[in-house]
This record gives sequence, structure tokens and C-alpha cells, in this order.
Amino acid sequence: MFKLDEDGLVYFEDDKVTPELEESAREGVEACPAEAIWLEEIED
Repeated sequence: MFKLDEDGLVYFEDDKVTPELEESAREGVEACPAEAIWLEEIED
């Protein structure tokens, strides 16, 4: 879900989180020291 580019910056591989990865995504949000990651529910 999270990838590291050649400059060492983290980016998302996809813009939607599957239900299977939701817990991991939430852990990533909580672990981000810069609070630069957040989750937002979207309507399909």
C-alpha cells in the first residue's frame, strides 16, 4: 500500500484502500510523525 520512491518519499500505490488493508492503512496514519497521511471515507 505504501511505497518509497527513489528520493525516500512515501507515496500510495493506489488511491483506494481495500477492506483487507484498512487496518494497516489506519496503522500507517497513526504512525506518520508529520501527520501527512489521513483516511477519508468516499462514496462509490
